[in-house]
Parts: sequence; structure tokens; C-alpha cells
Amino acid sequence: GSWVIAHKSGGPMESVVDGKTGFLLDNEDEKKWGEKIKEIVEGKNKLCKINESDGMNDQSVKDELKKYVEGMFSLKKMEDDLYDSVCEMFPNRKIKKD
Repeated sequence: GSWVIAHKSGGPMESVVDGKTGFLLDNEDEKKWGEKIKEIVEGKNKLCKINESDGMNDQSVKDELKKYVEGMFSLKKMEDDLYDSVCEMFPNRKIKKD
């Protein structure tokens, strides 16, 4: 598999779930970046050990990623977030959700 290593800020924090869909690290500790790359290359990180005995396989990782992306970026999620924002702007009104 190809794993993402990203800085723990902004966009990557929305698109990478640390330890599940990739790894988020601070820029201040370059040694940790090297260690994480070494773990991945050597296959020593649990996330990188995708095999049947762990109950994980390529399909289960893909399913987990799909579930996460749909939960965070679907039209339903956008609709719910917009509705919540409008309700916060008008707390004294009953706003019907269709």
C-alpha cells in the first residue's frame, strides 16, 4: 500500500486519520519523520502490515477509507453542516429540515 505522511495542520487533518488512513506529524521533530518513513519502508508499522491474520486486507482498508471520505465530504455531510450553521445563526427560530 501507499501511505500518506503529512504535516499535522490544516487540510491534512481533514483528509488523513492518523494511524488509520495515514500519519500526521509535527514539522518540529524531523527525527520522527525519518522514523516513520523507516517504519513504513521496513513494514514495521501495524497500519502497514496488511494481512489476513490481522483481519485486515486491502479491501478492508479501502472500505475504511471510503467510509471516512463519505462521512466527511458527502453532500449529506455538507447539507447537515449547512443546516447546523443556519440554526446557530438563528437560535430562536425553528428551521425545518426536509
